[in-house]
Amino acid sequence: MADVLQRGLADLEQLAAETRFLGRLARPWLREALLDASRGMRSVGEADLRQVILAAGLPEPVWNAEIRTPSGRYLLDAYWEDRQLGAEADGAAFHLSAEDWDEDLRRQNAVQGTGVRLLRFPVRRLRMEPASCAAELRRAYESLVE
Repeated sequence: MADVLQRGLADLEQLAAETRFLGRLARPWLREALLDASRGMRSVGEADLRQVILAAGLPEPVWNAEIRTPSGRYLLDAYWEDRQLGAEADGAAFHLSAEDWDEDLRRQNAVQGTGVRLLRFPVRRLRMEPASCAAELRRAYESLVE
């Protein structure tokens, strides 16, 4: 579902219509993926990040929130505006090349230059160490006053 949305092959309403068409044949994982997409999540890594956020007992952030910087506009996977805190789920497919790393650092500097604190988590770590990721998020969230 995330791939379909990212490639622009269908929009959310089209996917919802197809899911409704399946009726009882639509599996729970498909309905959950559609619900995640309706929340604004556009990748499996973001769904993993959401599970960590829920485990941390944090409120639901804005998903794919736009942050404007002098260098341009960027989307943060998760963003708590009241705390000026963002979190990213970095998947290996989009963050391992030298060019990707360079762009990630520029983006991170631009976002943090606006006063937003940005935490980044490899998707693999979100899956393998969810408790430690949740603890880091909770500490960061609680350290920032509304």
